[in-house]
Amino acid sequence: MSSSSRFPQLIGKNRLVSAWKFITLSLFLIAAILMLASCHQEKITTATEPALPRETARIMAEDLYQQGQEELEKFTVPGYKEAIKYFEQVLARKPDFYQAYGRLAVAYGLWAKERKDLGLGNLDQWIKGSFYASRAEELGLHHDYFKASSLLVNSRTFITDYEYGEIFRSYERSFSGDLAKNIIPQLRDLFESSSFKISTVFPALKNLDTILKDNPQEPEALLFKTLIEMATVDDENLKKVMALKPDWSLPYFVLGRFQRSRGDGAEARKWFKLALVKNPLHPRALTELGELAFLEKDYESAEELLKQALSLDNEMLRAHLVSGFINREKGNYEEALSDFKTVTSLRPDQEEGTYYQALSLIELARWPEALDTLNSLVKLRGSYEMYGYALKGLSYLMLDKLTEAETECRRALAISPNYYLPYYLLGLTCFRRQDFKKASEHFLESLKVDKTLADAHYYLGQTYLELKMSRKAQEEIKKAGDLFNFESGQIDRQIEEARGRGWTKKVELLARQKKELETKIARCQELLATS
Repeated sequence: MSSSSRFPQLIGKNRLVSAWKFITLSLFLIAAILMLASCHQEKITTATEPALPRETARIMAEDLYQQGQEELEKFTVPGYKEAIKYFEQVLARKPDFYQAYGRLAVAYGLWAKERKDLGLGNLDQWIKGSFYASRAEELGLHHDYFKASSLLVNSRTFITDYEYGEIFRSYERSFSGDLAKNIIPQLRDLFESSSFKISTVFPALKNLDTILKDNPQEPEALLFKTLIEMATVDDENLKKVMALKPDWSLPYFVLGRFQRSRGDGAEARKWFKLALVKNPLHPRALTELGELAFLEKDYESAEELLKQALSLDNEMLRAHLVSGFINREKGNYEEALSDFKTVTSLRPDQEEGTYYQALSLIELARWPEALDTLNSLVKLRGSYEMYGYALKGLSYLMLDKLTEAETECRRALAISPNYYLPYYLLGLTCFRRQDFKKASEHFLESLKVDKTLADAHYYLGQTYLELKMSRKAQEEIKKAGDLFNFESGQIDRQIEEARGRGWTKKVELLARQKKELETKIARCQELLATS
């Protein structure tokens, strides 16, 4: 049974609750089986190793535990991974070192939360974190149990973004016309902002408040609250954490994210840099700084920062995405394509990465591959859907499949009639069919949306010539020539900038565009002279 037919059945309150119980129980059973198998393998392994003296084992375990805690307090994915290794070694050497179970629960909880924030799947981390949280509770490690449970509840992603879409698409198919347009966004907002999200926030905060009731200065509980709530510069919890744990980098990173969300790049950069002072190996802070540098067109700094981030954590989805943007700016379309493919391999329903992967394939004139990627894009039914259909129309047109091109363009216009590209492509389709009257209508529609579209004027002028409308043809061809000359001047400036930056491929690409424009300008002059 497909997800589109399965998930809508869970919308009813009782069914949704039952489904959550079933999923949760199943996950705990899976976790138990995995952990029992792991423990069995551990017994086999350790049985062949010489037993350490009790005191030596205790000292080694304490040392490993401390190293694990130091890695945990880096508050990065590489840190969480290393911390888990240390805490597992603690239990291998001293099985009754129970604090390690609590720390494992917290480490997996933080890792699950981080992956959710990065838009990555986190089911493996959630299962293992839940197992260790249960073990911590059994052993009386209540604070670590509450901390881990808060992080795990808040990082729950059993219903993925794609499945959200599937639920609402099933409703959309049940309606038609204006009713669907009005009700679907409201349903989506209601679902995403209320019951599901509330269920991941309020219980998490309640658990942390239980800890803080006993100890109002507990730094991890204070810090984790800021991860779950929207932190601000004046957040009292953050101030307390910074005073209690001045070496922790995460409070500074959280404040950087807050300033970034407000659109204050300068303040965000300040806090991200402070995070790096505390921990120079913070991949998310490096990525954020890299993206800010990219937005300011400081491409060299951006590339270096992103390279550092990916050397620490190659699953930084946003770092790969911005790296792709930079490669597109430089004219490195193959490299950009590789970046965007990495994004979609990490998260197949990442819409922005899918769109730019398709765009890179189009820029490389790899039309069949572009169509495959565009099919994936439109299935996501997100904000890029309209562009996906229009680019499918372009791809079919380049493959000389005119019927398919027309179908896709009309699908794009069904989503929004205020997009110039589908009209322009329909005009070209009709022009190739020599249906010049319809071609002129479509070109005119495209120019209603964008009067500066030089190619639309260019082909409309030629269409008027075919319709024996010489005066109108001359008007349009002259407009096209003027716009082409303006674009040619812009390309000259872009070539100089690309040369200054040492972007050889971009210079070559722009030079080809310049030559194509010169050919069109010459053609305009020829048509004006003979019409």
